[in-house]
Amino acid sequence: MKVLLTIALVLVSAFGICSAQVTGVPPTIPTIPAPSPADDSLYIFSPVRPLIDTNSLRTSFPQALGLTVLFSNSGYGMGLFYERKFGSSFSGFIDFGITGARNGDELEVFNRDPNSVHYLSYYVPDKVNRVFQFPVMIGVKQNVFTETLFSNFRPFLNGGVGATLIMTTPYDKEFFSAFGSSDFTGTFGGFVGIGAELTARSPGLAVNARYYYLPIKPGVESIRDEPITDFGGLFLTLCVPF
Repeated sequence: MKVLLTIALVLVSAFGICSAQVTGVPPTIPTIPAPSPADDSLYIFSPVRPLIDTNSLRTSFPQALGLTVLFSNSGYGMGLFYERKFGSSFSGFIDFGITGARNGDELEVFNRDPNSVHYLSYYVPDKVNRVFQFPVMIGVKQNVFTETLFSNFRPFLNGGVGATLIMTTPYDKEFFSAFGSSDFTGTFGGFVGIGAELTARSPGLAVNARYYYLPIKPGVESIRDEPITDFGGLFLTLCVPF
């Protein structure tokens, strides 16, 4: 009887061990979907405003009236200009100026002659006339390198043609009273130049170097026997719009 009971216990234990060693089902691995183009992390940003805004210049034609300051070998002068744009980089203008003119070698010395109108003052020996010129020029201006430089630095080329009125007053008379004995003549000519606008406004504050050609025959005397036959030359200008 004990033998049968022992055999039964052995069989029950063996059956339990066999059941515990049954092979299990492998675990399921979740599938991760491939990223779509919409999930890409690349973003493209556009500036709120363009670095150089030329659209407004293409759709409108601004204009400006301003003051011109002139510097030359004969001294300095003043003038007025009117400019109107006809496109984003092209414009036309009218200039009017007043400046003195003289020979390049007019050196002053102190006058000690009591019979001279220049007594006890500095004067130019052999000078016979004070000379003034009034150029009126019509020209065009073309901006260059508009796509590569800053909006507040715009180089340009310009050129124009026009007339110049020449006025002389006697040097041996007092400055203001000499205008009663003025004499006038005129000439035609032109200029070419290069410059740059220095502000975002267009037309705006600008500096300009111009070479004028204003021939006149037989000439106008400033120094006795040394007539001026060309009232041109290099002029530096500063244009300031109102």
